Amino acid sequence: ICQKFDNIGGIIICSFVELFDDDPEMSKLFAKYLSHYETSIALGPFLGPMDRDIVYIGMPEWMAHDIYLREGQWKKAYLSLQAFLCGMTPDTYQFQERIHLLNGAYTPWQPNGSNCGRAVDVITKSMYHQQGDNATILGCIPFDHLLNQGKTSLENLHVHGGTISLVATAREGSVH
Repeated sequence: ICQKFDNIGGIIICSFVELFDDDPEMSKLFAKYLSHYETSIALGPFLGPMDRDIVYIGMPEWMAHDIYLREGQWKKAYLSLQAFLCGMTPDTYQFQERIHLLNGAYTPWQPNGSNCGRAVDVITKSMYHQQGDNATILGCIPFDHLLNQGKTSLENLHVHGGTISLVATAREGSVH
């Protein structure tokens, strides 16, 4: 079983904790590695493949979501959010560690309580992602969703330096 965890985490953890941010050469190497990982190891947006159709879900998508937001890769950030939420039961909002991509009846029930906290983090960062003195607002919310909702708001979010509230209102094909 331990070998099945070979593709989970690894070098992605180093980028998640911003180890490469001050080294342009390492950042380039990581970008090359991540591109290889996405095309040769990952199963679509699922970054923790264990077997042909079984993925470990949660930790890899949580880290990648943050990396994609920092890099301005909004579509990939959105896909990692959607992949992450595939591990949640729709009735009780519980998270599990593994899912089978083709067999919905595959249920090795392995509740993963820590994924609940990561889910809150991913959903919040989809609306407001802070990096240093900069923040990306609504970086992982599709523009069509904002237009269809008419109004999207986030109230009393505790962030570094205080509390914020924001409202995005769609008018005449744009969001303000």
